[in-house]
Amino acid sequence: MAGKKSFFVVFLIILLVLIIFFLYGYIVFEIDRLYGGKMSPFQDWRSYLAFLASKIPFLRERVRYQPMRLATPSEQFSEVFQRYIEVYNQKIEELAKKEEEIKKEQDVVNTRKKILEQTLRELETLKNNLMIEKNRVETYQKQLKELIDVLLNTDPRNLANALNQVDEETLAVIFKNMDPVNAGDFLEALSRVNAQKAANVMKKMVGVRELQQRMETIIEEAKKSLEEAIRREQEIFLRENYLKIVAAALNELEPSSAVDFLRQEGFDPNTVKIVLSLMDRNKAQTLMKYIQERNPELLGGKR
Repeated sequence: MAGKKSFFVVFLIILLVLIIFFLYGYIVFEIDRLYGGKMSPFQDWRSYLAFLASKIPFLRERVRYQPMRLATPSEQFSEVFQRYIEVYNQKIEELAKKEEEIKKEQDVVNTRKKILEQTLRELETLKNNLMIEKNRVETYQKQLKELIDVLLNTDPRNLANALNQVDEETLAVIFKNMDPVNAGDFLEALSRVNAQKAANVMKKMVGVRELQQRMETIIEEAKKSLEEAIRREQEIFLRENYLKIVAAALNELEPSSAVDFLRQEGFDPNTVKIVLSLMDRNKAQTLMKYIQERNPELLGGKR
């Protein structure tokens, strides 16, 4: 009977040990599942003692225990998803701002391009006006010379009535450019049909030299203005062609190589913007974005 009792006690002890090991294994399994193997069963024993003390009436008033709340998988997923949404929205806002900055820079470039085109048109108009004025004065001088040659080959007495039909200013210029003897003959012929007009022509001949000098000055100034306009137009034309060639070359380069080229050439911000306006639109936007992020000083910004 005593042997059976001892066997039963040993059996209960073994069963109790197995149950304890089973419970310990289960607890380890649950902790590993919750914390991913980052905690052990006896790591937070102080919290366990606080938990036990919180159940004793006398001690629970002096012990503060607050169990740790574990988020459910859906809550964890929602939190992670919310963080992704916030980061995504932030990136969208940054891209929108950069796009707006690029648009503003493109507007500036387009404005400068319009200014350049308008300047070329104005120079072309100025050149045409000066050429018209120069041709008009030269034509007048040529006609005056031809008229004098015709008069010199004609008897003044036969032209008296015809001369009377010409205005006094023109006659004064014609006679002033003639030999004094020939001019005297024509004035004498004119005085026979209109003495008053002949006298007025003689008076106006005094101021003809001043008029001629003024005409010569106008011609000289017109020539100088025309030469200056042509020179400025050539400079702008050559510069524009050069920048077009540069833009075509930059279309074939990577942004980093293009930036190195612009820096080595020493282009100022305005020139860089003009070059960008002459490039392929997509290439220009890519290069402008690269410059704004890494070399803003090329566009007049600060690092």
